[in-house]
Amino acid sequence: MKNKKAASLFPKELVIESLKQSFAKLNPQTMFWNPIVFIVEIVTFVMLIVTIWAAVAGDQTQGSFGYNLLVFIVLFFYLALCQFCRSDC
Repeated sequence: MKNKKAASLFPKELVIESLKQSFAKLNPQTMFWNPIVFIVEIVTFVMLIVTIWAAVAGDQTQGSFGYNLLVFIVLFFYLALCQFCRSDC
């Protein structure tokens, strides 16, 4: 039998390059032209600060560390996914 190499829908090299470019596009100067995603980027940064504050100070007035971390991860994943799927830049 011959060894057939199945063509992958997502070649490894293409996915790696796309991930690199998606994080490079998180630059605020690039994001400024898309107001919705720019606001999400600002809120993600604020959630990072609140999460660090909750971890260091142990302050529960802004929510628990776990909740803040989860919100930050979801927002960051949304930003990365938006940039990964975006092809006009």
